[in-house]
Amino acid sequence: MPKRLPELTAARLSRLKPRDRQYEVRDGAVPGLVIRVQPSGVLRWGFRARQDGRLRYILIGGHPELSLAAARIRARALRARLDAGERPADERAERRGEPTLGELWQDYKKRHRKAERSATEDERRWARQLKRWESKIASSIPRRDVARLMHRIAEQSGPYEANRTLALLRHLYRWAIDQELIDGDNPAWGLRREPEAPRERALTATETRKLLEAVAAEPDPLWQGYFLLLLLTGCRRTELLSARWQWFRPDHVPPVLVLPRTATKQKREHVVVLSSEALQVLLQLPSRATSAFLFPSDKGGPRTEPKRVWQEVRTRAGLGDLRIHDLRHAVGSSLGDARESAFIIKRALGHSQLATTDRYVHPELEATHRALEAHGAKLRALRSNNENNESEQRATVPPATTVDVTPDE
Repeated sequence: MPKRLPELTAARLSRLKPRDRQYEVRDGAVPGLVIRVQPSGVLRWGFRARQDGRLRYILIGGHPELSLAAARIRARALRARLDAGERPADERAERRGEPTLGELWQDYKKRHRKAERSATEDERRWARQLKRWESKIASSIPRRDVARLMHRIAEQSGPYEANRTLALLRHLYRWAIDQELIDGDNPAWGLRREPEAPRERALTATETRKLLEAVAAEPDPLWQGYFLLLLLTGCRRTELLSARWQWFRPDHVPPVLVLPRTATKQKREHVVVLSSEALQVLLQLPSRATSAFLFPSDKGGPRTEPKRVWQEVRTRAGLGDLRIHDLRHAVGSSLGDARESAFIIKRALGHSQLATTDRYVHPELEATHRALEAHGAKLRALRSNNENNESEQRATVPPATTVDVTPDE
């Protein structure tokens, strides 16, 4: 026998406290009756029941405006209507004029700010994958339809596209529910992601040597320094491109580049620890005394896109499948191969917040500095080998033979 739920009482209702996310408490006296607690502390009565095989939610009213006894009467009336074959959930949605998915999307774009690149990707996925549902009432889209759509996207465009589309839809619904634009469940919540093959690509020592040669051949010293710093620090490409000299702390122990939360993907401050090799590259950038940015463009702002130059670099290296993001992965792999802890690797790559001040030496910064120092030494050795090999090749080339040509007499 299933355990019976306890009945709601006035005393229990008075003890309900808000949490970070909304939650529900069911009533044991009337099946389907729930009290929903919002993060703001607002309490609302609702009724849950299956309609056409789908679990639906119908808002009944607020508490304490609507008493427990009155909520139970309304819940029983809704149950009777469902048993009679009526569709109260659809009727309420139409009567209230609930927004369509397309209307939610337009509101979401206006009110939920994202980085430009992320917003562009979201817009593309909406147009390609989700626009087909723009005229549907948002609360009427069942979970099974979302699951079928994601499976179809995975077959046609791959698991990565399906998973990112699912994440976008889940976030759109969560935002709409939090904003109280719709009532009901998030149909994208809890669906299993499609399995993805690892996208990161490891770099062998030989490939790293070829890459360093290709970077050294780059005529623009700013791009040369940019790619070297990516290899030495594991920074995200856009975060490093937008970096300013005012964020550089050469007198800190160890030296660091402090990226503020407004400049990072995670919206958290990221302290980039600089090894002696990275510090040397940074100090040699020609923009140090001439621009506010480490990597300025001709227009005065920061450079925005390294794709063209990166294509030239990886072509010279013979590594046509290497992505810029793989340089970040190479740093993490190098620290992992050196048996550094996950804590150190997360600190180095900026996967979690790292508090810092200029007055104290933090133990985690010292440990991260040691790890990146060892990684920088490995790259320095590879670069030295490249230079020695070039010197040896020049030394073994025989001098050109001079031939005297005597004009015909």
